Amino acid sequence: DEKEEGENQDGSDNKNQAINILYQICDRFSKVASELIDYRYSKKNRTTITMDDEYDAQDLFRALLHLFFDEVIPEEYSPSYAGGKSRIDFNLPNENIIIELKFANDKLRDKEIGEQLVIDNTRYEGKKDWKTLFCFVYDPNREIRNSNTLKRQLEAVHEKLIVVISN
Repeated sequence: DEKEEGENQDGSDNKNQAINILYQICDRFSKVASELIDYRYSKKNRTTITMDDEYDAQDLFRALLHLFFDEVIPEEYSPSYAGGKSRIDFNLPNENIIIELKFANDKLRDKEIGEQLVIDNTRYEGKKDWKTLFCFVYDPNREIRNSNTLKRQLEAVHEKLIVVISN
């Protein structure tokens, strides 16, 4: 087994680089979305995209992932948990990272997002080919009351979980 230059035996350099890229995508996501939504610059005052729900956010996020990652697998089914199945929003198999995107709204705030992420983390533990669950919470309307506390509490309980909340 030959490792690539700059990569540790466990692949941690690649994983760290991938995590840094994900942070950059999340950090700039709102700006990119705003630029695409803002139709002042488009011809004939037409809307280029909308960002009305989680599916819209996933579409943009997936496109941004393709700028940096060779293999992005969208909506892959996860192992069943408590009699139910769900889909992983994105899987980066080469980096062993799965990504969940949550779109905060008036019905999906701190408590509900926290509960969903705890369930997601437990559900995905049955998936052998991942080492990190990266969760991006897009909060364009500032529905999350205490994002720092939510992030800290979730990451403290689940060592494989990284939470990024952006508005």
